[in-house]
Amino acid sequence: MKDSAESAARKSLADKPRAKGSNPPQPANLAAKKRSPSRHITVEAVDIAYRTYGQAENPAVLFMHGFTGNLRNFGLNLRPIADDGFHVLASDHPGHGDSAAPDEAARYTMESLAAVQHGLADRLGFQPAVLVGHSMGAAVAEEYAIAYPDDVRALVLVDSAGGSYKPSWAKTLDKYSA
Repeated sequence: MKDSAESAARKSLADKPRAKGSNPPQPANLAAKKRSPSRHITVEAVDIAYRTYGQAENPAVLFMHGFTGNLRNFGLNLRPIADDGFHVLASDHPGHGDSAAPDEAARYTMESLAAVQHGLADRLGFQPAVLVGHSMGAAVAEEYAIAYPDDVRALVLVDSAGGSYKPSWAKTLDKYSA
């Protein structure tokens, strides 16, 4: 019943004339669901968009999105995890979402992206953190864990794209295996 009422409300609003270039009107219950705006901070000379949820005194969790994604990929997870007692941070990698896109190719290596994520976490007080990386974000999380092992509480890799593996890293990454 709710779905058909919402569908009818959308249809009736879509049929109304509107000014050129304006967004279509939305039913009141949909308008209230707009996403919260990202905050911005400069890290490693790049403007980074991010969002935080939860209390600073709670254990930190840092989410890293994949290659074709942005911080909104985790949108349905961030608030519930914060509500369960965690301090949550999600950001757009450089060149993704609302973050700036540097011209230099070197700014997009897994090592460089990990340095940006670490700098962001450090500036915002998210260390040590549980790192959650999806796809390319998992490769970034691996690089982060290798470069900054003392700032990592745990490592969660979701559909990992892998990273630039070096045999010497095995010992470091083994400490995160379950």
